[in-house]
Amino acid sequence: MEADFLERNASHTERLAIAAAKKGCAKVHNLLGVIYWKEFKADPHGAMQTKFLDHWKFAAAAGCQESLDNTKEFGVDMHGIISEEEFDGVREECEEALTIEWTEDREEWSKDR
Repeated sequence: MEADFLERNASHTERLAIAAAKKGCAKVHNLLGVIYWKEFKADPHGAMQTKFLDHWKFAAAAGCQESLDNTKEFGVDMHGIISEEEFDGVREECEEALTIEWTEDREEWSKDR
């Protein structure tokens, strides 16, 4: 249901997401990464070539596990846009952020490790 709403209101969603991302919300940076990833899939050589990764790396550095996973899958494994070494740096930032601030999601992630 949420995905349907986002698809029907894509331009409005993107405007709101950009405003929230400017405030530093990691979950919204993850959402923008998804939005830009879809644009990248449609035109792999266009302007969105690395924009989705910028948002995912930012969110991962703030402790967003989903963004870290997306960065690994799409940035390293699938497309080779970023190197393993660069990804290791993002992973380290994510792990450090997870030790600093506790949330239920982060607690669940820690249990899975």
